[in-house]
Amino acid sequence: LADVMGLGKTAEVLATLEGIPPPHAVICPAYVRDVWLDEAAVWAPRLRTIAIMPGRSLPPTNTDLVVASYEGARKVAEWASGQRLSSVTFDEAHHLSGRKTARINAASVLSLIADRQIATTGTAVHSRPKGLWSILHVARPQMFPYYWPFARRFCGLYRDEFGHWNDEGLSNEDE
Repeated sequence: LADVMGLGKTAEVLATLEGIPPPHAVICPAYVRDVWLDEAAVWAPRLRTIAIMPGRSLPPTNTDLVVASYEGARKVAEWASGQRLSSVTFDEAHHLSGRKTARINAASVLSLIADRQIATTGTAVHSRPKGLWSILHVARPQMFPYYWPFARRFCGLYRDEFGHWNDEGLSNEDE
């Protein structure tokens, strides 16, 4: 779900989550965590919502919706241990950049234990497919499990004159 800031992506996601059996997780930048809690009280009042905060104990397992920062994503996986998440939402998904970061690894774990993955952003993504792969990987892990097949298909992957792989291009743009 991509749209400019302020058009209601948070409300739209929360209204959707209220119609799906819990548990749900929202992973977002720390600066919007409280916004999610406030909006959940308005748009999804039936969901028992708790923030997972650094240095605090995990919420009870009967919580319907947990909200955590990207840095707290591992704690969400720990909280969900032994159960499947009905959904995981990655808000401000443009923060999921880079293929080998701890943030991507934690997000990938959550994607795999969730039945539904949602990625939202109000920020334009890089103009090259390379910058889009991380978001696609966590939003659709079954379709985009590995980077290199994606790079061959969409990034014009080739070996340069020094033998290094170059993935800065664009291919199959009609797809």
